[in-house]
Amino acid sequence: MRYFFTLKWCIRYEKGAKEGTTVFNNITGYARPHTMLALLGGNQTSKVTLRKCLAGRIPVSSSLSGNLQANGLGIGTTFSRLIGYVEKLDAHQPYLSIRESHQFSAALRLGQEISATSRRIHVELVLNQLGLLPYSNELVGHLCNATGKTFEIAKKITIAVELVANPSILLLEEPISGFDANGTLAILNILSQVSNSGRVIISTLTHPNARTLSFFDLALILTQEGNQAYFGPVGFNCNDLLHYFTSIPKAPYYSRRDTPVRFIMGALGIGTKKRDTPSLNFSQIYQANSLCEMNNKEICNIKKSIKNIRRNCLSSTYPAPYSRQAILIEYKDIYGATSRTLYIHMQVILIGVISANNVIPQIGTGRLVYFREKRAGMYLPVFYPISWAVGEIPYFLVATLAVVGIGNGMAGIGTQSPSEFIKYWTVLFLFTLCLTYFGMMITFLAPVPTLAAFAVSVVTSLWVLASGVVVI
Repeated sequence: MRYFFTLKWCIRYEKGAKEGTTVFNNITGYARPHTMLALLGGNQTSKVTLRKCLAGRIPVSSSLSGNLQANGLGIGTTFSRLIGYVEKLDAHQPYLSIRESHQFSAALRLGQEISATSRRIHVELVLNQLGLLPYSNELVGHLCNATGKTFEIAKKITIAVELVANPSILLLEEPISGFDANGTLAILNILSQVSNSGRVIISTLTHPNARTLSFFDLALILTQEGNQAYFGPVGFNCNDLLHYFTSIPKAPYYSRRDTPVRFIMGALGIGTKKRDTPSLNFSQIYQANSLCEMNNKEICNIKKSIKNIRRNCLSSTYPAPYSRQAILIEYKDIYGATSRTLYIHMQVILIGVISANNVIPQIGTGRLVYFREKRAGMYLPVFYPISWAVGEIPYFLVATLAVVGIGNGMAGIGTQSPSEFIKYWTVLFLFTLCLTYFGMMITFLAPVPTLAAFAVSVVTSLWVLASGVVVI
């Protein structure tokens, strides 16, 4: 099914009960599948408000007039299902793996008619498309330790979370902000692949270079006042965009030493370099240009072509039923968010703390024998505690290996590579051994085993309370 995006807006941002300030006015445009549209220029308020309106997120303190449609559907429940909105902030649950984050999004945002197997396959395809499969089992919060491309992967995760909802239109909020040249190129290549799959890409950009803007098919440029200065093709190396502005009478002179985007933004008075040019109303110039007439005809053709399309209107705001939402939220917040931390916490308590307490009655039982043998001068006294310390090593080697091999394998912790497995096993073995030696030391120093058990219990309880994990 092909989707079309027909846009025409007139927004007034209400600041009071009776008065309002026009944020932008008479904005027209369109986007077809396999198309990337860039939103440029304007002030921060107009660009942000325009982007939210395009996503159907009309600000509460504003009024919208005009026509905003996606495949013939106006703003509403069905319209919102067609839109994926990628925010600038890459906020994700740090205790979920990348795969779990996307499975959670897919389970809540795909329709009930899609089976669980199909959802899992869809998630794997999205992860593969965005190059996230090598990191799919990594915890989101541990990405900084997994790769040097932390910010690039975080942005890919944010994009993928929206793509698993299978939207027809993907809006992005400054997707390349803060990236270097390599990171920018990687994100733009991903967006090009997504666009080639039949989706519409709409993205806001702030002062992009010519190479970045050339990835986009169309550009919509606003003036400082929020009026439309241009809507049309970008062209290779921004040639089409540059030709339009340089052909305007009394337009500022374009120097080859200047970049196309910097020249256009400077001519509009909103660039990093403002110029002393004659006062030109670029909005009126565009309205009188043949390009505007061509765009209006194209919008009329799109409206006619989608007039007879059968539309399935949805009544429910959420794709997933309330029962599934409750279960999945509970899973994410209790199992997904804390399962790994709780598992590790219970693991060290089960092996370490219990071993430290279990060694007390064993040593306590042999204390009388040790004192008799010491008084008889049978051996050097230091060999007795050493024998206990050495004797525990093979036992804990096997015990921790069994726990890590079976338990961690089922929990998916520390089993991604042999080196990671050995590292986790070694740390757990040393921790358990040290905690057991602590119990031995208290037992040897205490006059009676009962007092040693009390001291070990108090110390380990304080350690558990200060560990940052609360089990309810």
